[in-house]
Formats: sequence, structure tokens, C-alpha cells
Amino acid sequence: MPLDLNAAGLEELARTGISVERARFFLEYRDEHGCFRTWEDVKNVPGFSQKSIELLKEHGAFFSGHDRKAA
Repeated sequence: MPLDLNAAGLEELARTGISVERARFFLEYRDEHGCFRTWEDVKNVPGFSQKSIELLKEHGAFFSGHDRKAA
């Protein structure tokens, strides 16, 4: 099932195989910096490696059309 990275919650992220701790980092980063637009944005999340990104991609992760907040 597709996974909107700009709307996903903790449980949805954890179902992809990333750890709950990484999922929390992801949500905290999104709350602080706004919506994700690219995989480069996701790479900026503390603890996210290329492996974490590949897990998200394998689960159909995508970016909805939200504008990113000004930092």
C-alpha cells in the first residue's frame, strides 16, 4: 500500500521495517522542517541511511504535494 511520507504516522512508518526510534526522528524532523519534497530531504533526518530510504521506497513511499515550511 502506498505510503505518503507527509501524512504517515508512527505506526505506518514502523510497518516499513524502520525502527520506532527512526520513525520518531522522522516525525520530529517533519514537524520541525515541514513536508518532504525529495529523497534528499529524507536523508537529512537523523539516523536515516540509504537502507532506511530503500525500505520506504519498497513500501511505495511517496511525497504528497504539500509545500515545505520555511525553516
